[in-house]
Amino acid sequence: MKTTLFHRTSRSMTLTESGYAALERAARILEEGEAVEAEVTEKSTSLHGKIRLAAPMSFGVTHLAPMLPPFMQAHPDVGLEIEFNDKQADLVSERFDLALRI
Repeated sequence: MKTTLFHRTSRSMTLTESGYAALERAARILEEGEAVEAEVTEKSTSLHGKIRLAAPMSFGVTHLAPMLPPFMQAHPDVGLEIEFNDKQADLVSERFDLALRI
């Protein structure tokens, strides 16, 4: 179906009624696309999920423990499961995401 969107002369160009309707709809579609992009960007920049970490007892108590409250406050959607233990963890079978060893 062909619809004229513009009235054109050699000196001017104006939108037709269909042109205005198309412009308004395109503007709404663009706004919705920008809103979706902003929402996705916001979600991708915030940390969320669970992290399983294994670390030696002395290192964990001395260095990691003081950093945990500020980290948890800054990233409330992150769940930390930390095992302070001097044994060597099997990352795969114990399902750890990260292990620190010194």
